[in-house]
Amino acid sequence: MEVNATFIGRIKKAASQNNVIAIVVDACTLELPQYRQWMRQLDEWATAHYSVVIPWNPSDATITQFSERLEDLLKASFPARSAFNNPTYYLRIRSLTEMRDRMAAILAELRLKVIDNARAAQLLETAKLPSVSGVREAN
Repeated sequence: MEVNATFIGRIKKAASQNNVIAIVVDACTLELPQYRQWMRQLDEWATAHYSVVIPWNPSDATITQFSERLEDLLKASFPARSAFNNPTYYLRIRSLTEMRDRMAAILAELRLKVIDNARAAQLLETAKLPSVSGVREAN
């Protein structure tokens, strides 16, 4: 999916259709202010439907030379996901093999979360708690 001004809307639409989404972010591209802003907007939107995956090749000269700068860009772009060790934020996927293995696990985990959330929402619709005395429902 192309990252542009409609990116967040397309991600939200996909999530509203109960799709699971893995967003692979190139850390070096976060040097672009507009891209960084879109990723920050994405980070502000919390949902169980998506995960952020960051490849991090330790053999890449750019990663090695600018790792501290790239770490700062990631923290600035994903403050919510990076601050609390968020389980849907996967940093430092070091190889293609690890990416394949982790991606399968990430997508499976997201599917389970989406199913669990849908089940909980359905239960809320079908089973209401008994009325609390002295409290009236809003009209």
